[in-house]
Amino acid sequence: MGFAHNNVLHGNHFHKDWQRRVRTWFDQPGRKLRRRTARKVKVAKLGVRPLTLLRPAVRGQTVRYNRKLREGRGFTFAELKEAGINRKEARGIGIVVDHRRRNLSEEGKALNIERLKAYKAKLIVFPRKASKPKKGDSVGDDLKAETTRAALSLPDPYVHEPPRKITDEERSFAAYRTLRIARANARYEGVRKIRAAKVRQNSISRLAALESLLLSRRRKRRRTKRSKKAHLLDVTSLGRSPIYSKNPSAFTYVLCISYERHYYMAIEPCSHEYC
Repeated sequence: MGFAHNNVLHGNHFHKDWQRRVRTWFDQPGRKLRRRTARKVKVAKLGVRPLTLLRPAVRGQTVRYNRKLREGRGFTFAELKEAGINRKEARGIGIVVDHRRRNLSEEGKALNIERLKAYKAKLIVFPRKASKPKKGDSVGDDLKAETTRAALSLPDPYVHEPPRKITDEERSFAAYRTLRIARANARYEGVRKIRAAKVRQNSISRLAALESLLLSRRRKRRRTKRSKKAHLLDVTSLGRSPIYSKNPSAFTYVLCISYERHYYMAIEPCSHEYC
């Protein structure tokens, strides 16, 4: 092997004793036999109990696998309560409980409740002492019934329907357009709410400005009517002295001061010769 140019020098190691470090699998048949023997010992120790514990039926994660049903970790407290099983009692009759799991759909909850009720109906609890059975123990002919150790199978994830003819409503339904409209509504919901709030606020401010404008116009009209109707004279007595006015046909308003209050008093038009 030659070396040329400015390359990295080779560091090949061809003198390792690899035959001493290679991993073999010659004990595979023996391990297989030991596992089989251990399973037989476990089955004999369990007696007539089921081989596996009862677990809930849950959906797989993500859109790719959520159409499939699989066994979950354990039943929720709500499912056990609806089935009438105590959470502490469930652990002693082969039911797994998971305190972290939550029910997110009514369909999944109902499915697991039915699963618990079916298991409870088939369950046979042998008493420790046949002469003194405790609460919840099976008695009578239930103890002589035929038993099975097979686990409760998962339900069918699909609801099979018989074939039928397509209706006109289903044929005219635009699925893609409906999905796009629903997606757009969900996407622009916040923006539309903000826009509607701004329009509402602008309309309220415009109404307030319009009301103030109308009020100011009414006040202005009242002032102009008073100024056109008569001349206001500053007088402090109610005597019959002649009053000089440039418009004798109009009523004259005399300002009187009494008990430190100002009020207006209307009198007849002046008939003096100088008016």
